[in-house]
Amino acid sequence: MTIFESIPTCFYHPIKVIFLDDNRAFLDTLELEFNDCINMQTFTNPDAVLCMLNHHREDINKSILTLVNNLDVDTTTDRVVGFEINKILDIIYDKTRFNNTAILVVDYEMPNINGVDFCLKLKGKNIFKIMLTAEADKDTAIKAFNNGAIDKFLLKTNENLYRELAAAIVELTHNYFKKSSQTIIHGYNNSINSLFNNEAYQQLFKKIWLDTQAVEYYMVDNSGSFLFLDKNAVPTWLILRHVKDLHEQLELFQGYDVEDEILLSLSKNEKMLFLPSEKEYKKPVNEWINYLFEAKQLDDNYYYSVVNSRITDSIKWDKVVPYAATLELAEVINS
Repeated sequence: MTIFESIPTCFYHPIKVIFLDDNRAFLDTLELEFNDCINMQTFTNPDAVLCMLNHHREDINKSILTLVNNLDVDTTTDRVVGFEINKILDIIYDKTRFNNTAILVVDYEMPNINGVDFCLKLKGKNIFKIMLTAEADKDTAIKAFNNGAIDKFLLKTNENLYRELAAAIVELTHNYFKKSSQTIIHGYNNSINSLFNNEAYQQLFKKIWLDTQAVEYYMVDNSGSFLFLDKNAVPTWLILRHVKDLHEQLELFQGYDVEDEILLSLSKNEKMLFLPSEKEYKKPVNEWINYLFEAKQLDDNYYYSVVNSRITDSIKWDKVVPYAATLELAEVINS
């Protein structure tokens, strides 16, 4: 499964999808179809799902939704940081991020409660709902969709059901993170939103996502830089800087005893400085040279660099929980 659309969100990671159907044979088929690509859990008992969701730890992502408003500002560099790397540390160390239940797939026709009534019991929960229905119940599904009780419905008899279901899950997962990202975007007076709608940036973002086979990503500064992780938590960094930021970086280095060759590369926008966290920022300036990366022009306003390495030890990489571990555990539980 891939990102549904090219517009990025401020963060994204796999989530858990719950399937509820009284037909165990159908659920077994779904597990065969999707178990290797999504973190799924299947139920035949509606009460068991309600019990689980009522005890569900919602909004695990709140730790990275909080804008950093009280950082010290270095007046010599006019540096204003929107995020610190440690704001994403807790979540990438926490395996429960992958168990964040954001989507429910429920059958309409069940013995003790129909799918619409079950979805109404989830009112107020941040969960997107997909209902599977027979042709005879299509009008009921349309009414439920128009009333906001469900977010999508699919005909269970559709010969392309699995493909359409996969697409719906991807779309709603993206919508979940799009909704969660609004807090951050509004905090930047929509400057991030403008960047996300930049077509050149979208294409670059999508290329990195596909080339690295990433399954999660996190915005790490207010310039639009991101950390991508594949299923084994192998990192790739997209470093982005506005032209004015590059000019400020040059002025910064000109204030120190730096080799002319470095100053020349900065003046020609061939290098960009990326200090991932406060730990790197507090290092001596002569060590900042290790955080100069090759810059490529994105458009008239932005330059970027793509770095495939663990460029900071502020992240305890051996403690990062990879998505692959969650898939392996889910496979054992469902076997």
